[in-house]
Amino acid sequence: MTHRTRTRSALSATAAISLALAGTLLVAAPASAAVFTVADETDLIIAINAANGNPDADTINLTGTGFTLSGDLPTIVYPVSIVGPGMGTFTLDAANHRAFRFDGSVNGIFDASVSGLTIEHAGVTLNDGGIHSTDTNLQISTVTVTESQRGLNVLGGSVTVTDAFFTDNVNNGVYLFLENTSDTEFLRVQSTGNGLYGFLAELHDGVSLEITDTQSNDNAQNGFLIDAYDQSTLTITDTTAELNDQYGFGLYLENDVTAFVTNSSALNNAFIGFQIWASHDVEATVVGATANDNATGFDIVV
Repeated sequence: MTHRTRTRSALSATAAISLALAGTLLVAAPASAAVFTVADETDLIIAINAANGNPDADTINLTGTGFTLSGDLPTIVYPVSIVGPGMGTFTLDAANHRAFRFDGSVNGIFDASVSGLTIEHAGVTLNDGGIHSTDTNLQISTVTVTESQRGLNVLGGSVTVTDAFFTDNVNNGVYLFLENTSDTEFLRVQSTGNGLYGFLAELHDGVSLEITDTQSNDNAQNGFLIDAYDQSTLTITDTTAELNDQYGFGLYLENDVTAFVTNSSALNNAFIGFQIWASHDVEATVVGATANDNATGFDIVV
């Protein structure tokens, strides 16, 4: 191989410095959102790990009919949208491993979403399940979580759930612990056949929770057990709790809480249809509610 020697002038040295600076600027350019196409477990793990290295909002598209996990999925710490082809089309069998876990306590609260898939057999402990969210603003739509430890577990942040099913889980269908003025909504959701509560929620410090056109039926304890405190607002509309082994609705309201229950029903529950306990400046409005064929229809303590 022939090597050529070149002499350097002051001009060429200056040009070299300019090129080096230009290269530095290119290296420092910010990352942009990425789109990943996932066909199997290996693809999914690679995509999550890549998204965890990028603060922009990435998208993970799930393809095919589904696959089975051989281990826990990595925790997600940056914005991402997980998009499946449909909950009747794609099934993620977690095989008793942890499925999707979002954690905003690592890099700060972020937005994330999950849509268009079924998750089954997720988790082995009470805190595991199909979808677990800590300090994340999470959106869930057209998702089923079934035969898992918990369907949905939310600790902080907020969650909006539409057209989703949490069925036949070992523990709760839905568990929420929310605080600090977050807004959370459930629309056209079913939580049925779970081993404990259909919905179990605790609201603190100005949280707003809206539940609309939702069913929580045939659970081993209450359909709904909701504790609301300290200027929180609870709105339940066109919602049913039926055939639960304890209460239909257990609502415990304390300290400047506002609650509205409209056109909702508690039917054929083993104990009480509606139990509403209110203390310390609570405003509770119940309109168009029915409580038929329970051991006790309404039990209201003020």
